[in-house]
This record gives sequence, C-alpha cells and structure tokens, in this order.
Amino acid sequence: MSIIAWDRKIIAADKMSEYCGLATQVTKLRISKNRNAIIGFTGGYENGLGLIEWFENGENAKDWPDWQKSEDWCRFIVAVSNQVYSYEKLPYAQGDDNPFMAWGSGRDYALGAMAQGANAIEAVKIACNFCVSCGLGVDAFELATMKRII
Repeated sequence: MSIIAWDRKIIAADKMSEYCGLATQVTKLRISKNRNAIIGFTGGYENGLGLIEWFENGENAKDWPDWQKSEDWCRFIVAVSNQVYSYEKLPYAQGDDNPFMAWGSGRDYALGAMAQGANAIEAVKIACNFCVSCGLGVDAFELATMKRII
C-alpha cells in the first residue's frame, strides 16, 4: 500500500492511501517534532499515525502498539543524516547499510530503478507507474538539510 525509497541523500514516498477501495491522498513522510529525523511509514494510514505518536512520545518499548503484532502491522522508517532504520512487528530498530533501500508494495520497482541509477524521487515515481497500490503524488526530503524538496 505504499512506497518509500531512500538513497542516502533523499527519502521519498508516495501519497496514496486506500479506504474501502477508495484511493485518497495523504502524507506518509514528515519531520519529527522532537528529533532531527524524517519519519514515515508503509502500510495502514491510521496504524502509521499511531507509530508516529509512539515515536514522538519517546519510543518506549513498553508502549509498543498491540496492532503491530497482528497481520495488520506497518513498517515505520526513521531517516537521520545518511542513515536509515526501521521498525517492523517489534519495537526494536533495524539498521540498514545498503547504498539505497525501499519499503512497501512498490519496493521491487523502486529497488530496480535505483540499481539502474535513479534517485529516490525517480524510484518512487517509477514504482507509482507500475504498482497499483502506490500513487497520487510524491513527498520527498533532502536529508542533509532536513528540507522538503517536493
């Protein structure tokens, strides 16, 4: 239901969410209110908003949402400087040392695009062209400046 791509310089995401078969435009990436990080998620929109709240409230493992242990969990992404880490079903961050990475239903398209030289924004746009679960625009941030570039 999403695509987030990261190339060590830029993190980008599509803007589509789905409610009962209706595609709606949302924002999946944002600047953390409490930390120098860009945060985002793939998966269910309301679950993602819950993980943002969990992260902004100190990411205490004891407060990890129960729904993350179910079939309807979502991935939570944190990008700082030129590093990225993610949370999946448990409240333990997983680092990534790859030169680029992508998550979500459009992942394979984005990884292929970046393997051929596309940046994260281009990779998200390419994924949106092929994956029916992605689309409705792109949000992107430059990690060095923490500024929105799209």
